[in-house]
Amino acid sequence: MMQAMDEPASMKVMRIDDLPKAMKETMPDSALKLFLDIYNHEKMAGLSDAMSFEIAWLIIKRRFVLIEGFWVAMSKSFEQPKLYSFNMEVEGGIVMNSENEELVLDAVLADTTMNSEGQYFSEEDLQTISEQINTLGSTLPDVDHEKLQELIRMYGGDVDTIRAELKKSKGIFKTIQATLKKGKLWIQATLDKRYKNHTESFKGLSIEAMGDKQEDGRIKNPDYLGFTFTNNPKLKAAKIAA
Repeated sequence: MMQAMDEPASMKVMRIDDLPKAMKETMPDSALKLFLDIYNHEKMAGLSDAMSFEIAWLIIKRRFVLIEGFWVAMSKSFEQPKLYSFNMEVEGGIVMNSENEELVLDAVLADTTMNSEGQYFSEEDLQTISEQINTLGSTLPDVDHEKLQELIRMYGGDVDTIRAELKKSKGIFKTIQATLKKGKLWIQATLDKRYKNHTESFKGLSIEAMGDKQEDGRIKNPDYLGFTFTNNPKLKAAKIAA
């Protein structure tokens, strides 16, 4: 049975020199760097030394296996997951609801059109994303693509952990509902009117998801990680509902 190394003494930022000797002698540089990235990330988020150490060690055990006293990367599980983005250009803008002065976004988030990189969602995949959006609600609304890439680098394909990290940041959307209509994934979201100028400065929407890329470019078994506004839409297909 795999056992974790002894926890090091309390410190603000951990470096390789601070790690226990047993770790440095039995773990490759890639594992040590990954451990430090996760540990320091959790510490910056306000977790204790013990909890940060435990989380980092759990991730290591998902990526590496102990063989004859040395930690070796598990080739399949250590393969870096890919984050897929499907950007849609929005014609129009955010619609103001005059009754309660909320902003209402009613638009296509994704469809079955192949993007410029040869990737696409099937209707089945879009239905899966729709169900995930409705289950998660507004907990995963607007996200930062670069932040997502960093989380994936640290946590790999651990979707639950990535979503938990994303939930630590407050989004601008109050509610969000998804519906699949004729091969198009529609969303209706509400946000505070204070964000009107912010949203009007963008040209489109970008859905963020991980999944299994097939030979024909289909992104199968998608895991929805949120969406964001973008100024670099790849597909000119989204429209604000009239």
